[in-house]
Amino acid sequence: MRIKTFLLLAFFFNSCAQNSNKSDFKKSDVPKEYQDLLINIETLKTGMINYMNAANPDYTEKDVNQCVIILQSYILGIAKSNSKKDGIEIIKSKIQELNELNKKCGYQLIETGEREQIAEIIISAGKKKGYNPKGEDITEEWREW
Repeated sequence: MRIKTFLLLAFFFNSCAQNSNKSDFKKSDVPKEYQDLLINIETLKTGMINYMNAANPDYTEKDVNQCVIILQSYILGIAKSNSKKDGIEIIKSKIQELNELNKKCGYQLIETGEREQIAEIIISAGKKKGYNPKGEDITEEWREW
């Protein structure tokens, strides 16, 4: 009986983990003025995967994909937001998701280079919406990376 319970729980948690890495993201949903940030996200992803293949860190391609999903979701959320207050809540929530993901990966997923790229994506999207000036690091208050 314990083995069956264990197997059912393992299947359930594995299914949840797989579902959390799926995205309904469509590039066509992103307004034109944010398309350049999608290129930045792809560049980030390529770099993370190349490093992963060379250095064997404590993260997987699933973790990289989850980071991409969080950033894509951020871009869509900011683009659709209607107020600075809503925008700041989106920023805070996505930074916290990235914090948790990085923690899960032994703090190896987001290191200096990735931090700079991710912060630039977040700052640029906020600037496009008029929520912050270019030089203001709106991630600093919540980020742990």
